[in-house]
Amino acid sequence: MKPAGRGLAARVVAVCGLAVLLFSVLCLPSFVIAAEADLAPLFQRVAAEVNLPLPLLRAIAHVESKGHPFALNVEGKTLFFARKDEAIAAARRASAAGKGFDAGVMQINSQWLTRFHIPLDAVFDPEANIWLGGWILGQNLRQHGDLKTAVARYHSPNVTRGNRYVSQVKAALEEMGPAETPPAMAAGFVRRYNR
Repeated sequence: MKPAGRGLAARVVAVCGLAVLLFSVLCLPSFVIAAEADLAPLFQRVAAEVNLPLPLLRAIAHVESKGHPFALNVEGKTLFFARKDEAIAAARRASAAGKGFDAGVMQINSQWLTRFHIPLDAVFDPEANIWLGGWILGQNLRQHGDLKTAVARYHSPNVTRGNRYVSQVKAALEEMGPAETPPAMAAGFVRRYNR
């Protein structure tokens, strides 16, 4: 005969675990999907301005931040903030501590901010961030001449890390729905990446 308390405790733990799982599966992705959908007009505008394929910019943003405008990665740890001022404060703390960081939708590295005297609050403005990410990718494409290397260098000058990143972007392109990426376009990008 089982003690009555143990069976109840096990059921409570199971129910709580199920509740946490359901919350993470149902609620968190919907926030990310909503964030990415809200940014769609910005991606369209920037892709046209910097003359880069819209699906590629969106795939990079998905890999970088899941489309979250207030994402901040400090030394490999990604944080998601609900408000711009919180993200800016955390980025300032990282900078004051001498730590580099990646910020916003396209995860712009802090070295770009220093190099071009870009204000910290601008990198957490989604349109400015997406535009800067597109500009960096475009510069890489002009410098290296091929899409695979441009995407790899967007992430890292290290060949191994860059190639791993290309695989992640390629997977994101393949997972994008038909409304976001026409199949022929996605297949074309994947073929170019496989060169």
